[in-house]
Amino acid sequence: MRCRQSPLDVIIACCPLSKCQEFSLHIGKSARFFVLSLAAMLCIAAPALALENVVLQLKWEHEYQFAGYYAAKWQGFYEREGLDVEIRSAATPEGKLLDPIGEVLAGRAQFGVGSLDILVGRGKGEDLIALAPIFQRSPLAVHALSGTVLKKPADLLKLRVATFESEYGIVEVRAMLRASKLEPAALNIVHEPPTVDSLVSGKADAIVTYGVSAQARARELGVSLHSLEPADFGVQTYGDTLFTSGDLVHQRPDLVERFVRASLEGWRYALDNKQEVADRISATLPRYIYTFGDLQTYNREFAARMDRYTYFPGVNPGTSDRNRWSRSYRLLLDAGLIEHPYAIEDLLSASATGSGAARSPTMLDLVLLGAIVLLMFAVMVWWRFRFRHASFVLIALLAMAELLVEWRYREEQAQNVRLDVIEQLSAVRARIEGVINNNLSLTNGLAAFVAANPELDDAEFEAYAKAIIAREPTLINLAAAPDLVVRHVYPRKGNEAVIGLDYRKNKAQREAAERVLQTGEMIVAGPVNLVQGGEAFIGRVPVYVDDANGVRHIWGLVSAPISVDGALQSAGIATALQNLRIAIRGRDGTGEQGDVFYGDPATFDLPDVVSMPILVGGGSWQIGATAIAGAATPFGLWVIRLAFAALLVLTIAALRSRMLQHRKEREYASVINRQANEDALTGLPNRASFREKLSSAIARSARSGASHALLFIDLDDFKSVNDNLGHDAGDQLLIEAAQRIRDCVRGSDTVARLGGDEFTAILYDVTAQDAIGQVAEKIVLSMRRAFRVGEREVFCAASVGLAVYPSDADDPDTLIIKADQAMYSVKQSGRNGWHFYTQEMHERSERRHRLFNELSVALDNDQLQAYLQPIICLRSGEITACEALARWQRNDGVWVSPAEFVEVAEQRGLINRLDYFVLQTSINALNCINSKHGTSIGLSANVSPGIFFSKNQDLQRWMGLVRETARELRLSIEITERLLVGESDEAHRALKELSAAQVSISIDDFGTGYSSLGYLMRFPVDTIKIDRSFTRGIGLDKAHETLIDTIIGMARRLGKKVVAEGVETEAQCDYLRELGCDFAQGYLFGKPMSAADFGEFVRASAPTHDTPR
Repeated sequence: MRCRQSPLDVIIACCPLSKCQEFSLHIGKSARFFVLSLAAMLCIAAPALALENVVLQLKWEHEYQFAGYYAAKWQGFYEREGLDVEIRSAATPEGKLLDPIGEVLAGRAQFGVGSLDILVGRGKGEDLIALAPIFQRSPLAVHALSGTVLKKPADLLKLRVATFESEYGIVEVRAMLRASKLEPAALNIVHEPPTVDSLVSGKADAIVTYGVSAQARARELGVSLHSLEPADFGVQTYGDTLFTSGDLVHQRPDLVERFVRASLEGWRYALDNKQEVADRISATLPRYIYTFGDLQTYNREFAARMDRYTYFPGVNPGTSDRNRWSRSYRLLLDAGLIEHPYAIEDLLSASATGSGAARSPTMLDLVLLGAIVLLMFAVMVWWRFRFRHASFVLIALLAMAELLVEWRYREEQAQNVRLDVIEQLSAVRARIEGVINNNLSLTNGLAAFVAANPELDDAEFEAYAKAIIAREPTLINLAAAPDLVVRHVYPRKGNEAVIGLDYRKNKAQREAAERVLQTGEMIVAGPVNLVQGGEAFIGRVPVYVDDANGVRHIWGLVSAPISVDGALQSAGIATALQNLRIAIRGRDGTGEQGDVFYGDPATFDLPDVVSMPILVGGGSWQIGATAIAGAATPFGLWVIRLAFAALLVLTIAALRSRMLQHRKEREYASVINRQANEDALTGLPNRASFREKLSSAIARSARSGASHALLFIDLDDFKSVNDNLGHDAGDQLLIEAAQRIRDCVRGSDTVARLGGDEFTAILYDVTAQDAIGQVAEKIVLSMRRAFRVGEREVFCAASVGLAVYPSDADDPDTLIIKADQAMYSVKQSGRNGWHFYTQEMHERSERRHRLFNELSVALDNDQLQAYLQPIICLRSGEITACEALARWQRNDGVWVSPAEFVEVAEQRGLINRLDYFVLQTSINALNCINSKHGTSIGLSANVSPGIFFSKNQDLQRWMGLVRETARELRLSIEITERLLVGESDEAHRALKELSAAQVSISIDDFGTGYSSLGYLMRFPVDTIKIDRSFTRGIGLDKAHETLIDTIIGMARRLGKKVVAEGVETEAQCDYLRELGCDFAQGYLFGKPMSAADFGEFVRASAPTHDTPR
């Protein structure tokens, strides 16, 4: 029976304060109630106590620009995610401005708000990650007073532009200049505050700032502005973007996800409740540097304009498109603003490539899910029903899946098209608004001029109006109507009909004129048909004057007809019409309630229409657009349909083939078993089957005590057969070789092919070692006979290694290794034979392997040394050169013989690295010695023939070092006769290049190999080095002396120099000098020595002027 818990027990159990549980068992009821109450309160308060502190660094002062973040805090969205967020203004009480990127990278803020500076910063190596763009269009623009010429980007180069030293907006301006084929460096930046006050005071001609703040301040100061927006000139970039550091994304992805989620929810709230949030910002958040007379009006106006920046509700906050980021990146890269190029994916987080809202399954997700479901259902249907039923159900399911994927594809395409329409329409809207408002600002200027000169005559009016008309071609005319009757107009020609127009009596224009007088604001009427002909928007501004008593009264109106066609064409609407179906409504500035005056009225009734307000004067229009749909079916739909059709065909074919497959499975089983255990070419057991048979034999022998022999057989120089005769010929030879080996063993023994040209034979139950040797001898003799390959006879011997179980090894792996070691010993001894495994082989193999590992580490850690041995001119006795030799002293102080480790390096592929190390090290050392002692000693260095046949970059790397060294150091490269015997094109070409680079070529150890006069004639050889084995015979062996005499005489006649190696006595030296030998080296003159010792040796010797060339 289970005990029931009281509610108080449940509270204790749920509370994280476990100590309360223990303590409550030992106190009375009253005290226990008190403790439980306290624990319950702590549990309730625990979430609040657990909030994580986060700082968001803004890029400007508190205002509606950052409304979504304030809303997320005030509405508790951050708290719900477990965050206590401090939203920090860029302006400090001390009047300084903080840089969001600097604050985030310094760790003083976790998140920041930036724009294009995020991309630029990433290019500087700053670890920045873009999380969510809020502004789909940048609000930044260049503003100037209406009297300043600013119509196109080129005008900027004539102006002083004010911006902050670290102003992010200047990045967009420079990109706009570069997009207009202008040089951004020519921009004249003045470091003045980018405010309208700087324009009025004359400290700057233009400012880079947000349009809404500039216009608000301009109204307060009573001036008019006109603007250039980078977005209208191809710089279509995101504006305010939430970002963080890469460290935070990698270390705290949960924190980033929670913060972004809450922030985007806050933005949706702020954009749905603009006035509420704007008023609270104005009432509660301080500004320290730049303020406005009426902050509430400013924030409300910012809120009213916010949709044109965010594209809300058409686009969710945080919507991000990788292609748009890429375009912005390329724009900055072309502008030279990206210092170090990077992949755009490095900048974007997962959230920055999403939609900003909950993510829908992608088309790929649906395809994969549908495919899995279909396959599972097909299997079930196949086993439960017959073929016809399965086919019918599959067709139905595939059709449903195709419709689902097609619907999803259309939805994604529609969303992409909508985003594109919003982007294009926003640019058109901004340009129309800019053209109209620029005209209206000039009209405002005219009104101010008239108010200052109410008694002006026609000449004064014409002079002022003429200057305005010259600057703005879309203005049809300018007119002034004192007492609402037009008395002045410019130009008069063509506009004579408007003179005397009385607005009170003209029905078409009376209502708009009266509205101007009633509101006291500028109003844009129209489009209207002008009295003088044509259609225009008419901007009218009331003019007030003060009488002698200071009483203000209406003087009349000034008006500016703006050509409808001219304004729309200037705004680029013709280009937009190539892709968009556009309509505009709001005649006389009445907004969405007004009549349509441009385009098809039905456009606004379409379900996919995108609409935006155009603010003109004191009213507004509404522009709407939809994409012009193509008549053809999108290519993507054809791909989907073809993919599903192919899937249907393949599925039906798979079901049908399944019926046939079942019948063949039994037949295949035997074939698969044979393939798994037999070599496909020779029919012998393969590697897996061989190991199984060997393991089984050893397991049986553990019980019976029998011995077995393993023969490891490797064909000698088989590669040349493949290289010269082709792989088909090689296959024929392998087949015959397999048969010959089989013929040499008993029928009960096993012959297997491991792969390539490697075979094995297991001789079971052997009793005498002689018998094993006889089998090996039979195999070797059999392989020596010619192989018949087609019409050719080919010779290919074999090397055989033998190991015996259990005397050599008691497990399969070790037995194979030891047989392989015995075979390798045969290879080293000249091939074409057989050896039993011995312990000495094992030790030698282990030593060589250990030496290889140690040598690899020594090369990696630069533990080898380059020793130098002097080469002496026999005529002058001076040091003319030195030979570089490798020396190796291990960490334990033991010197390793060069004969030993050089051989290992050659056999194990380290010789090229060794040669390069010795050459580079000796070059550096000799350059220092020559520089220090004022000598010009040359260098002679060895190179392995293998480098001339390497398939990697070793030869090019070595040749590069040699060519570079030859420019400043006399260099001789020593090669062996073995290289010349091969007569390879690669070696010949490399030697010719060396000779052309003034590098001397020496034949080392001449006379010990395949010396031939032909080699000396065909190759660019400069020097012959007589091997020390001949030098030692001087005075002891007449044959050696005769050979030396012959070599020196031959070299003299061929124009070659001679160096004698191994000179150890004065008698040898005198003999060589008498024969005319040019140079000598050996212990008589100096043994190989370290660079430091060689330097001392040089210092103690006389300088040389000759060289062994």
